[in-house]
Amino acid sequence: MVKNCHNKFPTIQLLLFISLFYFSKAISSLVSTGGWVDKAMHIGRTGMFNIIKKKWETWSVKENGSLVNDLRRRGVEDAEALPGYHYRDDALLLWNAIQTYVAKIVENVYDSKKKLVEDKEIQGWLQELKEASFKGIPDTFKSTDEVVEVVTVFIFTSSVQHAAVNFGQYNQYAYPPNYPTDLHESRPTNKEPLTEDYLVKALPNKHQTTDVMMITDILSQKATNSLGDFETQYAYDKTSVNALISFQGELKSISEIIKQRNNTRSNPYDILLPEHIPNAISI
Repeated sequence: MVKNCHNKFPTIQLLLFISLFYFSKAISSLVSTGGWVDKAMHIGRTGMFNIIKKKWETWSVKENGSLVNDLRRRGVEDAEALPGYHYRDDALLLWNAIQTYVAKIVENVYDSKKKLVEDKEIQGWLQELKEASFKGIPDTFKSTDEVVEVVTVFIFTSSVQHAAVNFGQYNQYAYPPNYPTDLHESRPTNKEPLTEDYLVKALPNKHQTTDVMMITDILSQKATNSLGDFETQYAYDKTSVNALISFQGELKSISEIIKQRNNTRSNPYDILLPEHIPNAISI
């Protein structure tokens, strides 16, 4: 049964392993002691880790990782009440496509509850997540819906969500007055006009500015194949192959929908075009 699972479940596992590889690269270069975050950002790596730690204490796979639940939790799910939220509108298309793809694979692998409950490998993976302090996940996988939910969150986070928060960095940070990563003067406490002398002294220096421009330019570049365009084919069974073909077709349709939306948007939003989204975190 485990061998059969490996034959039909590899594309999902591959995405997760690739994500961990690129995460290790970030640890060794971006957030290492004396690394880029320490040099260019006011809070440094310690401040960044403290923010992450505080958020991680309450972050939940079910409530924060699930796009649908997260939008509802933040009160931004209603398109009529909050029009023009392009991330929500485009991301929902992709979330649904990924969820459908994952469901086809998972339901084919586990065509009975007994197979799922007795699969030590998938249950062991869930326990590893719990040991890593992931919240909002079941104690054990008892249904395919539970597997689909967790796996969809991982794939969505390491592809679509990563694209949304990563590939706009250069536009945000490369012009320091727009989004300075460091301030050398005391931060303003009121809305009184600031002098030019204050701004010049407060904003990042030339070296920091160059670093920010260089790093955010690199971070804003896609370094893997696009979502759904896997470098290597591992699954050859009919259901998995058809599921991938259907997924790729859905991504092409989503691309056309987003392009049509951008024709009428005052500020086109192309970050979540499927062809711009990587298969996994790439930095």
